[in-house]
Amino acid sequence: MLYNYIRMKRFCLVLILLAASSLFAAYPDEYPGYLRMLGFSKKEIRDLRDGGIVIHTHKEVRPGERGISAARVFDVPGYFIRDYYSYIENYRNLQNFQIVGKFSEPATLQDLEPLTFDALELKDLASCKIKCSLNLTQEEINGIHDGIDLQEYYRNILLDRLSEYKTQANHSKNYLQDFSYLPAYFPHVLNYLAKYPQTRDKKIPEFFFWIKEKIGAKNIIQLRHVYTQRVVDDFVLVNNLVYSNQSLMASASVVHLINYVDRGFPRTLLVYYGRNYVDPETGTPSRQDKRIFSALELAGKELEKRYLSSYYPDFPYGLRPTDQR
Repeated sequence: MLYNYIRMKRFCLVLILLAASSLFAAYPDEYPGYLRMLGFSKKEIRDLRDGGIVIHTHKEVRPGERGISAARVFDVPGYFIRDYYSYIENYRNLQNFQIVGKFSEPATLQDLEPLTFDALELKDLASCKIKCSLNLTQEEINGIHDGIDLQEYYRNILLDRLSEYKTQANHSKNYLQDFSYLPAYFPHVLNYLAKYPQTRDKKIPEFFFWIKEKIGAKNIIQLRHVYTQRVVDDFVLVNNLVYSNQSLMASASVVHLINYVDRGFPRTLLVYYGRNYVDPETGTPSRQDKRIFSALELAGKELEKRYLSSYYPDFPYGLRPTDQR
């Protein structure tokens, strides 16, 4: 009798422990702490399991800086989302860019041929000899003279900026170092960029691309570096600003794809953390992070449809029908 009582007591204790642990059953122990470090409450973390969306605007920012933390669960495996963002063709519709292009390896001027500049943009470039509203060095400004092909010169500036980034010996002052959670949770992700290109690894998927988009009345041109690292069963995608022709001085985002299998089919918790910094004397903080996460959300919903459906016309570039389960 006593033996049965002890067995029943142990059984009840196990049930209680299982019920308690199921609150975070899909996360390794460190992830609830990691998410709370980004400002998510316990309730918000639980709500994510049932399709909720969490978005927090960063409060502790310096003048000229904005950013958000955001999260949502998608009913697709993490590699599916990672692969989607490994192809530049899928970026074309991500943020309604005017035009976007990927650099070859090594990068050449031909990669920038689709990028053209209208009369107003060329006028702004020519005006830099007197007063410059673009993010140019004095050496770049000195190279502007009568008779120069401004279109070609502008492209050369962009190519040189990328070349400098890829050959620079020390990126220790990169913007990711301001992401306080990275040293504790993803030190390899941080070190990869801090010591790039010495840390460059052919096993780490990466590419560089350029974009042109209209924000307000201005045409914004950016060069960006994207790389992906695997962390156990998860993936981390980093999108780092190399150069912007306007007042954006620093910009980076980290997307963490957390393996979230708890209901018998693949699920991924997408956690986004992004920040942008502009010179407060020359511009206003960018709101692009909310647009980026909205685009991620729309793309994630579309991927869910295509992953779960047996009918998939216009399958995302780079993903094959055999990727479906």
